[in-house]
Amino acid sequence: MPGCSSARMAHFWLPLNLLGFIPCDYIKYSCFGVWLSTHPYPSSYPSLPRITQFIHRIMTPVKQAIWKSMGMLLPWQSGLPPEMIPVRGAEEDTFAELGTINPGSIFLKHLHTGKIKVVPGQAEAFAKDGLQTLSGQAIPADLVIYATGFERKYDYLAEETLKALHQTEEGIPWYRDTIPTDVQGLAFVGSEVITFNTVTNSALQAEWLAALLQGAFDLPPKDEQRADVARKQAWRYSFIPPHNFRAGRLAHCHQLLWDELLCDMGYSKYRKGWGLLKEVWQPYKIADYRDIFMHTSSKV
Repeated sequence: MPGCSSARMAHFWLPLNLLGFIPCDYIKYSCFGVWLSTHPYPSSYPSLPRITQFIHRIMTPVKQAIWKSMGMLLPWQSGLPPEMIPVRGAEEDTFAELGTINPGSIFLKHLHTGKIKVVPGQAEAFAKDGLQTLSGQAIPADLVIYATGFERKYDYLAEETLKALHQTEEGIPWYRDTIPTDVQGLAFVGSEVITFNTVTNSALQAEWLAALLQGAFDLPPKDEQRADVARKQAWRYSFIPPHNFRAGRLAHCHQLLWDELLCDMGYSKYRKGWGLLKEVWQPYKIADYRDIFMHTSSKV
């Protein structure tokens, strides 16, 4: 084939470095990146003083300006054609589609030379010589590649258990994104939560679950668990567009779930030592939790 077509909605992606020299890890994995969210996360440990919360609120226009700038910068830096510029804003699209996959220089090179042709929209059905989009456009093709993601299945569980999970088309809301509130003796690690760092997230969930099973801490009463889940769901549903995984999306705010897991276990959520700038700006990686995974950390 002299070229190929892509039929799907346009989403943002992050290059390795903004403007060629600012690592995007400082946005995806740092406390600064969490601060950029214009939608405050309903933490179970609201430890911020009121003055700090007030500053967060009055800084919302600044955050919105930063996201707006990124929405213009990212397509410009990658040289995207108009049909590949997302309709959603950068923050909304980040939560909706986790648009952070770096397509690489080869993809961009073929895009710019026209070897890869972009067709906005979504595939609806196969045609005799290709496929048809939802808008009715026919795309000739002798090969169609499925790259549509995946779907979680829980049909191996008993029917009464499935009903108690309260599964919806947008996922399942769980306490700490790990434990179903209405099913005893069942927990999932890394299943119903979507973050930018699945390895660290799953590792911390596993440590949290192990500590719970060992009796290191107790869960709150069921009513408090349900209330916490409801707050998190109201937060997500207030701004994340409808999506089959919306119930567990955290995107770049995963740090806040990690802080809750650490506080439950009795560990400090501050992992960068005494350096304030490091705590705020430096990306959090799995090595920052080494002492917990190696069980050499003292609790606070």
